[in-house]
Amino acid sequence: MLALRGEGRHELARALLRSPKAGPFRAPLDSMPRLAQLVIDDELLDQVLVLDRPESRQLEIHLHASDALLSVLRQHLEIDTLQLSPAESLLCQALDGAQVELALEQLAQPWSAFLAGLAGSSPEQRSREIAAARERSRAAMAMAQPARLVLCGAQNAGKSTLMNRLLASPRSLTGAFAGLTRDPVRDQTCLSGYPYLLVDTAGEGPAQTEIDRRAQGLGRRELAEGDIRLLLVDGSCQPSREDRALAIPPCLLLRSKGDLIAAHWPEDFSAHLEISARDQSASELRVLIGASLLQLRSLPPAGPVGGPAALSREELTELAEE
Repeated sequence: MLALRGEGRHELARALLRSPKAGPFRAPLDSMPRLAQLVIDDELLDQVLVLDRPESRQLEIHLHASDALLSVLRQHLEIDTLQLSPAESLLCQALDGAQVELALEQLAQPWSAFLAGLAGSSPEQRSREIAAARERSRAAMAMAQPARLVLCGAQNAGKSTLMNRLLASPRSLTGAFAGLTRDPVRDQTCLSGYPYLLVDTAGEGPAQTEIDRRAQGLGRRELAEGDIRLLLVDGSCQPSREDRALAIPPCLLLRSKGDLIAAHWPEDFSAHLEISARDQSASELRVLIGASLLQLRSLPPAGPVGGPAALSREELTELAEE
C-alpha cells in the first residue's frame, strides 16, 4: 500500500492516477474505494484501488508491490518504507497456515518484551528461560526461514518429475531423454508446514557436450550451497558409486520409480522412502516427503511453539548475547 498524507494528497493523487478509462482521476473522493490506473511519465504501471480516509488525512493506493514497481516509485517519490518485524514479515509472506499461526503467536508476545523481561529474572530463572527460548527458536526459525532442499541424483532418476509434483506445477522440463535440466530450477513450497526452497539440478552421468558439463558443474555448486540433499536413486537399477558419493548428510534418500521391477538393493544403502511419481498423487508425495524431512531434521509438527521465539538471525544473535 502507498499512503499519501496531508493536505496535498489529492493534488498528488491527480498527478499519479488516471480513471480506469484513461481519463482524469477525480479527487477528493468519498469513503468508497475506487479503481484507478497508476501512471508515471505517461507509462501505465499498475491497476490500483484507491481509498480516501479524511479522518486521518490519508489517501491509500493499494497496488501490486513488485520489486520493479517499488523501484520506479522510489525514483519519483519520497517514500518512507515501513519496517516490519520478523513476525510481521512472516505473516505477510506465509505460504502455509502453520506459519500464519506462528506469526500471530509471536505478534502477541513480542521478542523485545521477552528480552527486556529477562533483566528482572533470577540467574536460575533466566538460564531456564533462555534455554527454553533457544529450543523454541530452533523450530520457529525453521518455519520462518526456508531450507534449501537440493534435488540430486543420476540422469533420469526422476528429479524433475518429483520437483513438479512437490510444487503441483510443471516448473521443470521432463522427458525420456537425459540432460533436459540445464540451469538449476528454483521455487518455494511448504512441506508439512515448513518452508523449503526446492532446487532441481542436472543429473550426474555422461556429459556429451560442454553444455552438459557446465550444467553438472552448476548442479554441484548448488549442492555445496544447499542445506539438505534430496537424493533420488532409480530403484530399478543398482545404486552406483556416484549415488553413494552424493549421499552426504543431511540427506533424504528416495528410491524412485517404484512402479518398475525393483533391482536388488544393498543392505548398507538403505532408503528413507520408496516412491513412484507415476502412481502416487502430488498430495501423497508431499505428505510422505514432508513427514520424512521432519524426522530427518528432528523438528516438531509445524505451528505455534508455545512462547517467545527468535524468527530471524538477528533475533537469534540477541538471544545468544543474553
